Amino acid sequence: VEERKADGLVFTLQKFCDPHAFDYAIVKETLDVAGVPHLLLELEHTSAVGQLRTRLEAFLEMIEA
Repeated sequence: VEERKADGLVFTLQKFCDPHAFDYAIVKETLDVAGVPHLLLELEHTSAVGQLRTRLEAFLEMIEA
């Protein structure tokens, strides 16, 4: 994040994929300590695109504020 000068991070993972969920716990803790905003999107084959778009738009608005 520092190297890329990112304002935030979007972490996506396949829903019910336990190995990636464990990875996210470590990443989340690191980002929380660093004060970096982050958003977790758990995706399924039937994920509602509109809901994902709304969550991403809200996250971007939060970062830009």
